[in-house]
Amino acid sequence: MKTRRGRNLVLVAAVIISLIATWLVAGPALASLGNRGVPVYGRLSGPVPQEEERFINFYAFDGSFTSDTVPDGKYLLITDIEFTTDGGTDAAAVLSLDLVVEGTSQHMRLRSTDNGTRSMHFTTPIMVAEGGKRVKVTNAWYSDKWAYVHIAGMLVDNVTYIPVVVSN
Repeated sequence: MKTRRGRNLVLVAAVIISLIATWLVAGPALASLGNRGVPVYGRLSGPVPQEEERFINFYAFDGSFTSDTVPDGKYLLITDIEFTTDGGTDAAAVLSLDLVVEGTSQHMRLRSTDNGTRSMHFTTPIMVAEGGKRVKVTNAWYSDKWAYVHIAGMLVDNVTYIPVVVSN
């Protein structure tokens, strides 16, 4: 019994040591996948009124990027969207927003018929903005309220490797 337990312990230790050695020699796993990613958060500078459009300002969590335009040579993978009305207590407030990647056919309509906040999380990117593009939000003329929009995702070097791995 002791020899079996001893063999298992040696096997576990060998696996742990080999994983540490591989990490030290090869570097982070993301390098072997060929993609580097940074989490990005985006928001409007204020609520967007009816019949107006605004561009989302993006902020990289590592501080490497703050702009409303995706940097050249990068891709913004949008995976999370949240929108809410700007105050009020109306139970039946209509909200209709268009989320568009500028200069592309990528378009998403966001609608609500109450004052609640709507959140959407996608396991794969729902929209991809390439370098030089901006993400625009337009509030319809018939919306009852101004609106806030928040977006999250990853800023990556390329979109040919899956999965995206967050770098340090």
